[in-house]
This record gives sequence, structure tokens and C-alpha cells, in this order.
Amino acid sequence: MSPSPDLAGFRCLQCGNCCRQPGYVRLRPGEPQAIARFLGLPLPEFMRRFTRLTNDRRDLSLTERADQSCVFLSPANRCEIQAVKPAQCRDFPHKWRYEDCESICRGVRELRRSHERKSRARKT
Repeated sequence: MSPSPDLAGFRCLQCGNCCRQPGYVRLRPGEPQAIARFLGLPLPEFMRRFTRLTNDRRDLSLTERADQSCVFLSPANRCEIQAVKPAQCRDFPHKWRYEDCESICRGVRELRRSHERKSRARKT
């Protein structure tokens, strides 16, 4: 597979695959408060129900469901906290991505195919 394409023109296809990957969704300062406020929950209740301390004990992370999907991923592949989702989520795949994010992200895969089609068309 060729390297990830330039992501200019990337469009999220809302497949939810990035929200099903195991690992931390680290919360930056202010994010727990914003999410709690959005959900209408007191901060301590939000933290008890939806966060955990990372193993290095440096950060809070959103919890996952038993299948390792994000606790805020709806059955319709929608982020239930879209308006206040953590920066780590907002930044994917532009500011960070998995080494082989094309295997995970349909939007990146479609963009790569589009780049390849355009490249072939220029050669003809």
C-alpha cells in the first residue's frame, strides 16, 4: 500500500472506525469540564462514570466499552459529544494518525484512491 496521501480534501465518512481503536483518549485541561457541562452532569459524576486514570497516572482518559469502542460512540456511528469532543479526536487524522491509518480510516482510504485516480488521469 502506498504511503498516506496529503490529507488536503480529507472528508470524514463517519464510519466510526477511529472510535473503535483500543487505547487512550487523553483529556486535555478543561475538556472534562466542557464535556460534563455539555452532558449536564456535575464534574465529579462525569469523571466517575466516563473517565479513568491512565497507567502512567498523568492524564485522564475517556473510558471504553467492553468492545473497546469509545463510550460516546452511538450505534449510528455518531459522536454523542461532537460539539465538545476532545482535541485528540478532533485532530485525527490531520495532526496525528496511526502508522497505517488507511487500514482503519475509510476517509483516508477514499482520499488515497481519489489521488491515485487523478494521477492516472494525468498520465493518460
